[in-house]
Amino acid sequence: MGDKFGDGDEDETSHEVTLSTFYISQTEVTVGQYRTYCNATGGRLPWEYVDSPHDNEPVRFVNYNNAVKYCSWLSKHLGKKVTLPTEAQWEFAARGGNKSKGNKYAWGVSDPYDGHDEGSLHWVGKKQANELGLYDMSENVWEWCSDWYGAYPTKAQRDPGGPSTGTRRVIRGGSYVNDEAPYSRVSDRNTYMQNYNMNDVGFRVVRPVQIKRVSEESGRDSRE
Repeated sequence: MGDKFGDGDEDETSHEVTLSTFYISQTEVTVGQYRTYCNATGGRLPWEYVDSPHDNEPVRFVNYNNAVKYCSWLSKHLGKKVTLPTEAQWEFAARGGNKSKGNKYAWGVSDPYDGHDEGSLHWVGKKQANELGLYDMSENVWEWCSDWYGAYPTKAQRDPGGPSTGTRRVIRGGSYVNDEAPYSRVSDRNTYMQNYNMNDVGFRVVRPVQIKRVSEESGRDSRE
């Protein structure tokens, strides 16, 4: 995790992370999906979308607190725990997971000025996917992570969740507004106050996977 190309910022120190298996949504949460949540819960749909026909756009103007509320509702709806990704989960997924080719950007090695994007918001799932088939992890909208922002540890970690306290939450991925190449790198880090509703910040969701294992001693199934 962190800068592997030598052109990152000081807060992108490379370090080793091991993650438990998890699912992550193939695209950012859309306006249509968030509209369904608001209709089901009486939640407030951002006014920009009240009369909007663009349900396939990534939802924006949703702050960290409301993104967490969406995850809580979806958990109850599915009967399975759903959360925002940790910063480590987000970066692992953006890199292509265990299928990673070591690319600097989620779509590959080229930067935005090589024709990947036009510096404008687009519907989810319309651009090139990464090695895991995930879309728009570089440069559609910034995406909320669950972590407070802080310095990376110097030691290897397993399933890190970031600092226990802080003042700003991590966002990842760059946006159509900040479409310069440095912001689109999978290791780039940025932050916002968690109560900010921004026009270029959205989110996607994750859920942990219970892996079925057979105990060698008892022969019975166990789950982690």
